[in-house]
Amino acid sequence: MLPCHGQVRSTRMTDLPLRFGTSEEFAACRRLLQDVGFSEEALLCRYGVGALSALRSRSGAEPDERALGVLTRLFIDGHAATSSQVTSALPPRALDTLRVLGLVAPVRQEPEAWAATVMLYPRAGVILVSDRPTSVDGGPAAPLREIVFSAITENTDRFLDLIPDEPSERVLDLGTGTGVAALIAARSASRVWAVDVTERAAQFAEFNRRLNDVANVTVCQGDLYEPVRELQFDRILIHPPYVPALQQGLIYQDAGLDGQDITRQAVSGLTRHLRPGGRFYCLTLGVDVKDAPFEHTVRQWLQPHDAEFDVVFAPRNTFSVPFMVRSVAVKSTTSLHDAVRLEEEFRRLRIEEFVYGDIVVQRHARPRPAFTVRRQRTQRTGRAELDWLLRWEGELAARGTEWLLDTRPQAAPQVELLVTHRIAGGELTPAAFRLQTAYPFDMEAKAAGWMAVLLARCDGTATGHDHHAFLREQEAIPATVTPRDFARLLGQLASGAFIVIPGFEVPEIRGVEA
Repeated sequence: MLPCHGQVRSTRMTDLPLRFGTSEEFAACRRLLQDVGFSEEALLCRYGVGALSALRSRSGAEPDERALGVLTRLFIDGHAATSSQVTSALPPRALDTLRVLGLVAPVRQEPEAWAATVMLYPRAGVILVSDRPTSVDGGPAAPLREIVFSAITENTDRFLDLIPDEPSERVLDLGTGTGVAALIAARSASRVWAVDVTERAAQFAEFNRRLNDVANVTVCQGDLYEPVRELQFDRILIHPPYVPALQQGLIYQDAGLDGQDITRQAVSGLTRHLRPGGRFYCLTLGVDVKDAPFEHTVRQWLQPHDAEFDVVFAPRNTFSVPFMVRSVAVKSTTSLHDAVRLEEEFRRLRIEEFVYGDIVVQRHARPRPAFTVRRQRTQRTGRAELDWLLRWEGELAARGTEWLLDTRPQAAPQVELLVTHRIAGGELTPAAFRLQTAYPFDMEAKAAGWMAVLLARCDGTATGHDHHAFLREQEAIPATVTPRDFARLLGQLASGAFIVIPGFEVPEIRGVEA
């Protein structure tokens, strides 16, 4: 086996509610959950929600004494159930099956009552356990600083949506938590390493690995790349802590004054641990500072080897400095004095706004110029759209734009040309033009009036040379616009997805993501 420093081997911790049973005991638990249909699809259908992350926020649900209802009450809602409720709803010996792995325990104050020691739930085809938010009596269920956070959140939905499913040899999941990303990546990867800085999270991830009987995942405990310091990977995944903090209190949440400490270390480590041709996927919070958008900061973290990497940043949301101060104060019960200090630090760091979204970094398989791109995500932007962007920008970086004169571009179906009219000489006169599209990214660009003619002609029959010659003949463009200039323009239009180049078609529009 390839080395992994800090590999999880122990089978018990004094403060861990779980018990690492035998392979037969884990198999019995899997069969139990399969037999009663404890799946994500069944839960969504039963409770009428669109995503598992919405399940815990439902209200007014009637008591359900069937198997799904009892398991949901125990492991997701965190309520106790009586022995008779469990035995009447679940198959024989189900209580013993759950108890032997430490998943349930008797409630001291209530004879004949049982409660879950952890959350347990299906997620993207695997079964996971994580810490309960509170104990049965309402107190802390785990050491708050090292809590293993639930994977049924909207942020987890977004992170899992980012993870590619193409075959790969080696994958690294940093800050693995429950291990959900590693377990999903294991379906298409030959081998996966799952690393977390806390022993508690590593133990939970190892428990989940055994519960799902996944043999090609190795769980390690240590700080970021330290446990795998001799290894390189085809794919590296991370959903890091990113909440700004004056000092670290919660390991799973806090990440330095600007919230970028963990992301910065993860990106910097790519120069040693990402193979040529490999990609890094990250969902995080970054900052745009004066004269330095976040994507350019990411590139700086890759120095002195940044010329070997492409950087794509696809923001989902932006937040003002005052909003972030208020948000951090709510999350961490920061005092008014500390909130003021935090805002002062943000101003000192010249932060203009916070940006939340996806980073994709790829290392060149062969030498070529690097690119840095930022695109605003929409609800319909996903893996396929990001892959298209990386492929297209990589082609432009490698080949330039003159070859586009021989292609036959088409206007994108979603493109719009917006015209602003102003009063001139007593009449409404076109004064400004903007191109706009909402797929695959939300894009706007200034345009010239003759763009309407070009887009109308882009039907896939004429080449770039043809379009340039026609516009010159009509004197729609200045004589100083050379074919090379026009090729660069075609490249810009294609990068914005305003036109489509054959062989680089934008993916078909999918449904709105959860």
